[in-house]
Amino acid sequence: MSALKRINVKVGKCRLSLLNAGPEEGMPVVLLHGIPASAELWRSIIIKLAENNYRLYAPDLPGYDFTRLPENGDYSVAGAAELITSWLKQENIGPVGLVGHDIGGGIAQILVVRYPELVKFLTIGDTLVEDSWPVTPDLLQNY
Repeated sequence: MSALKRINVKVGKCRLSLLNAGPEEGMPVVLLHGIPASAELWRSIIIKLAENNYRLYAPDLPGYDFTRLPENGDYSVAGAAELITSWLKQENIGPVGLVGHDIGGGIAQILVVRYPELVKFLTIGDTLVEDSWPVTPDLLQNY
């Protein structure tokens, strides 16, 4: 098993920072955190799953911890889904197990609907729906 480490990958004009562990030949699983959090949310899970021969990747989503977007970067849920997709394609990772919590679940939903060929399984919990974050004042008037 490879030790837990932080890696930084250039994806277009972005720097995607991820926690990574597990054997190279292990099934890749991507863990998407919620707010306010970072990839560190998954640290103990990564260690356990890596011990069971999974290859784990937990990115810091845009706006959190070490991932950096350019000045005009897209911080939306859909934008984050596109960043993760671009990284998966660039690094030729997949199909992946995709796990999303909170806002990470919204990102996962967009990714799996737009790019089903990249996902082997999807697990989401306590999540928003699609690109419904942040909630804008016009939507709040409906409640």
